Amino acid sequence: MKRLILTFLAGISLLLGVSASIGSQATPAQAETTIPLYGCPATLDGSPIGGGVGYLNTIDPSQADYVVSTAAALKSALAAATSGQIVYVADGATCAYTSTTTDWYKTSGYESVNELVHVPDGVTLAAGRGRAGVTPGCLQLGESLNSGGARNFITVGAGAKLIGLDLFGPEESEAGNNAWRGVMTAYGTSSAANEAEIANCEIHGFGHAGVYIRGASGVTVHHNYIHHNRGAKTGNLLGYGVCIQGTSGATVKPIIEGNYFDYNRHSTAGVGGQSINYPGHLMYADYEIRYNLFGSYAATGGGSQVDQHGGTGNVQAGGTWSIHHNTSIAQQTSFSGNNPFILIRGIPVIKGEIYNNWTYYLESDCWAYLSANWGYYRAICEIMCNITAYQHNAPYGTQSSASAGPYVWVNIYCHDNWYGTTPPPTTNVAPVLNAIGNKSIKEGATLSFAISGSDANGDALAYSASNLPVGATFNSTNRTFSWTPGLGQAGVYAGVHFQVSDGQVTDYEDITITVTVIDEVAPVLNAIGDKGINWGATLSFTISGSDANGDALTYSASNLPVGATFDPATQTFSWTPEDVQAGVYASIRFQVSDGSLSDTEDITITVSGGVLADVNSDGAVNSLDMIRVGQHWNETGESGWIPEDINKDGTVNVLDATLVGQHWTG
Repeated sequence: MKRLILTFLAGISLLLGVSASIGSQATPAQAETTIPLYGCPATLDGSPIGGGVGYLNTIDPSQADYVVSTAAALKSALAAATSGQIVYVADGATCAYTSTTTDWYKTSGYESVNELVHVPDGVTLAAGRGRAGVTPGCLQLGESLNSGGARNFITVGAGAKLIGLDLFGPEESEAGNNAWRGVMTAYGTSSAANEAEIANCEIHGFGHAGVYIRGASGVTVHHNYIHHNRGAKTGNLLGYGVCIQGTSGATVKPIIEGNYFDYNRHSTAGVGGQSINYPGHLMYADYEIRYNLFGSYAATGGGSQVDQHGGTGNVQAGGTWSIHHNTSIAQQTSFSGNNPFILIRGIPVIKGEIYNNWTYYLESDCWAYLSANWGYYRAICEIMCNITAYQHNAPYGTQSSASAGPYVWVNIYCHDNWYGTTPPPTTNVAPVLNAIGNKSIKEGATLSFAISGSDANGDALAYSASNLPVGATFNSTNRTFSWTPGLGQAGVYAGVHFQVSDGQVTDYEDITITVTVIDEVAPVLNAIGDKGINWGATLSFTISGSDANGDALTYSASNLPVGATFDPATQTFSWTPEDVQAGVYASIRFQVSDGSLSDTEDITITVSGGVLADVNSDGAVNSLDMIRVGQHWNETGESGWIPEDINKDGTVNVLDATLVGQHWTG
């Protein structure tokens, strides 16, 4: 069967971009730099989906504290191992378990207290899966154990790890009464396997569940190949790849990622509602199922690939969970086989989200299923097809027929999924935060600026800031930073972090803000002094100043005569007064500033020169000049066109005669 699966995987790998690395002949995949907009990536953290050859974090026997080849030797090594040590099942070895009477460690209580193998707190049990040319060590239950009630093959303690193992249950088909769990993350009556890790293993042949997470927080199940956990022939079927359950009101929050699932009745299952065995105790689980690949037969025997248990009526279906960026390659022309991708059978206590998944099922397939079915299955198909916005608050309710209309769903949000075999149009490109740059400011002054970014996919962007100086604020709505540093806050503030996110990937910039002390000494403008100039000549001079704090200085001038200029860049004044501008010009102001304090000087410029009323230029203003004005009376021309146009207004008239009278010398 494994050879057939590998052949199929090789056929689909080009379409999915997922390396067919379940077997020993696969080529190592390269690390991805972007997360797909829909479905799972080809690799996760640099390792192929499902683990195997190409997995980056394999364990070598030279790293181990104990290397074992038999079940008896494994029992002894685990009994002796302490936290931080590694027990390694030798390459090609099989630790076979054929009898519960000789190997059963615990025999009291119900369900989770019995196991054949227990991995103590902090201990790693490993084998060589993923190492090139190596047949990984196997822990195998004999077919003679394919009967009886719920039992645990392996339990793990807090912080324990299972890495690179082949865990083989007693029966891969649905023929036996197989209710074994491959790995249980809780044992005894009070201890929980918090922070346990199950990675790069092949887990198959367990009728109840390949992995059963119960009463343990922080568990990660990643890069495993989990298949042929088919359920029991009789009884309540079971058959879970990974099952997640809280206990006695507690919730668990595992992450299930980077796994390849196939030939399970339910590849993942979350427990919901109240436990039959513990009446009154909420058993729901919190979890995140992401970046997994579900094969063509990831749900068999009337199951669903991702199943959240609940029930009819107002029954809890988990607590807070999310199902995103998974790919399902199963194809059907209808749901007559009752194998939907995602099945939610109640109401999440807080919130459930389904987004950015890619399923080969078509939306039309979902509707074909609706035409012949009703009840909660109807609502699930709606969720898969994104028919409605799922933000309702009505009670769960019941239905008697398909014609009664769809359920109103509570606390479930489904959006942005992709359907059909046509590959999604694009991958998710990280947003770009536009450059911000380092900033500087004085104590008591206000620094305010807005940040911005862009996204090639057109995704909605969220902005945030952290590691802000005391008193600084960032408004995420208008993306604006603001800070007025107070006295005593002078200094260098490094690592002020600004970030933009599209909800999946981010871009950021860390800047440095330098705050300088507030000025106590004003700059000094060097003395300029009063100036004198004849009209027609050019007056030009440069001003200068100094600052005891070494601050940058700016220069300016005001109340300038008509035609005069001042260039702040060169600090230069320039003026060529005309003949009509003879006179005294007071209160011409020059200023130097450091941005906070300033210094000024007001000067007087006196313009001298010949008297314009001496029309005939004989050195006297008298009747001869008045006669010249009279000779050209009321003549017009350009300003100053003849000497008789004394005031240069373009007309010789009484105004010019008045100027002669005002300057009369006789």
